[in-house]
Amino acid sequence: MPPEQPADAVIAMTGARAEDATVVVATRTEERAVRRAAPQFRVHRAGVSLRQWNNAIATPVVISAGLAGGLDPGNPTGTVVVASHVALADGESVACDPVWIDALVSAARTLSLPVITGGIVTAKSLVTGAARDRWARSGYVAADMESGLLIGRASRVAALRVLLDTPDRELSPQWEHPLRASLDPRRWAEAAWLFRTAPALALRAARVLAAAVSDA
Repeated sequence: MPPEQPADAVIAMTGARAEDATVVVATRTEERAVRRAAPQFRVHRAGVSLRQWNNAIATPVVISAGLAGGLDPGNPTGTVVVASHVALADGESVACDPVWIDALVSAARTLSLPVITGGIVTAKSLVTGAARDRWARSGYVAADMESGLLIGRASRVAALRVLLDTPDRELSPQWEHPLRASLDPRRWAEAAWLFRTAPALALRAARVLAAAVSDA
């Protein structure tokens, strides 16, 4: 179940402002997309599992943005996910900022994109196979390797993800190490699909970010 909003998260609904937020991404592809489509935001490429996290981030809001794995077969590749809360695999969770939830959902709808809200769980490795079903049955809609790691690092958190792999479009766990996977002939079909699809979906996430503050 989503956690209750903490008392200090009840804030005036003054609208989402780019100057209040730092967008945190994992990959160079996601960073390029934000710089191209949402240049009004600060962006920090923190690496997979936030291994390159910058402790100097000073904005009141941190937004985890980019791609994620879908957990429900009913949500296809390309679905926009706006997190209601983010969680770690051990169950620790935090509610996302209500101002940014509203702004991001409204932006996706304005762009006529499929959008859902729900919990995002952060795992230590790619979620595939039976693990997808297990997390879906626990009430989560998407899995990534970064968003839940914002717990304790920022006072106000939001997460915007676009589904890449899904139960109907599995990726090999080898893609935790992209170079190694790309050299394996068994992964070349997946590599071609990722090369076509991942940049377009990262750009979709960035377009939602830009639309969320276009009238601010």
